[in-house]
Amino acid sequence: MKLISNVLKLNRITGLLLIIFSFFIEGKLKAQSSEELVIFTEQSSFSKIFEVESNSQTQFIGVSAFYLSEEHNGKLFYRVNGNNNWTEWKLFYLNNEGHTEGRTAFWADPIYDRIDGIQFKSEGINHAVTFRLYKAQPTKLGVQSKKNTAICSCAQPLFCDRSCWCSSCPADVTPTPTTPTHVIIHHSAGFNTSTDFKAVMAYYWDLHVNTNGWDDIGYNWLIDPNGVVYEGRGSGIGGAHFSCMNGGTTGICLIGNFVSQKPSDTALASLEELLAWEACDKNIVIHQTGYHNSSQLNLPHLSSHRDGNNATVGCPKGTTCPGDSLYDLLGNLRDSLAAKTCLQGVSLSENGIVNILKVYPNPVEELLNFETAFKVNSVLFVNGLGQSFAVNFRSKSNQQHIISTAHLDKGVYTLVVIGDNEVSQQVFIKK
Repeated sequence: MKLISNVLKLNRITGLLLIIFSFFIEGKLKAQSSEELVIFTEQSSFSKIFEVESNSQTQFIGVSAFYLSEEHNGKLFYRVNGNNNWTEWKLFYLNNEGHTEGRTAFWADPIYDRIDGIQFKSEGINHAVTFRLYKAQPTKLGVQSKKNTAICSCAQPLFCDRSCWCSSCPADVTPTPTTPTHVIIHHSAGFNTSTDFKAVMAYYWDLHVNTNGWDDIGYNWLIDPNGVVYEGRGSGIGGAHFSCMNGGTTGICLIGNFVSQKPSDTALASLEELLAWEACDKNIVIHQTGYHNSSQLNLPHLSSHRDGNNATVGCPKGTTCPGDSLYDLLGNLRDSLAAKTCLQGVSLSENGIVNILKVYPNPVEELLNFETAFKVNSVLFVNGLGQSFAVNFRSKSNQQHIISTAHLDKGVYTLVVIGDNEVSQQVFIKK
């Protein structure tokens, strides 16, 4: 096989050398865990057929792709050969979980059958496309752990931490902390059944980091159909799951495709247990609705990915996640959580956040009045991106105050009022 160049890359996961092939050169994919092919495509192009070598331990092959541009107006396809029979062309799905600057990413359904070859096709794409094949290998049995949560009356469930599901999938070294006000539910859109969900977790890490270009696996927590809870980014860490509106959220993904199939009772029980702990630990009134700064939407504190589709900020792409069958269960889940004994009395006031007594007029044009029951030290405006800036106010009395909003652009804002030991907030609209 003639190489177009001798450029070699070092794979950051496995340390294996990856050879970059030309689009029009025959290739062979070796039996290693992660491989890449960089191919130049022109509007409507077919690749040569690449032979695929795998071993008896390969559980599935994950196929994904990306190119280094945010311009997207075309499609990618693949087909595979097994037992001398080619499948129909299958479409790559556009990633709509998040966004990476300068990159467009795709994923595909996992391949469970043994295959001998794979071929790619593009329509309307004029970029060098990197196609990636991840060959999932068996994982050793990990140990579930549990953190000390004595300060919270809702117990944290046992979970499989990162060392339990992948010893070579490092966490983000510069994580961004966040204080969640909302929990966002997802489905993974694949892997309803598996013999090794730890291998699935390692694949998702590889997909999110090496195909999507993110710093870590996108979700904070994941739950498999057997009810096992997996630690992704972990609690209180900003994720990559809610269409570029991740601030103030915890992302929980149920592994599986729940468009028409319901999650298992075991998975739902673990979800309810995890939600109860997150709500208790973060003082989230999980069955109520509140303003979410990053999306500029008024959302249920327990929401799903599709609930962000109407946002005018971020990068929503009209996702149907978490599938109709799971989405339809969220109302009952909110009711069940509201009745939990360990969540009785949980409120935002436990975080020092209480409602402003009165804000008027709302919507406002030039002057916003607000009244509080405590002495005000400072006032902030928070815009839809979660960015805050201090504002001057003048007092009519100890409880009555006034702020100019003439300089604000039209939109939705949160007024944050800070006292000695109190913080109050209220959403208002500038028209």
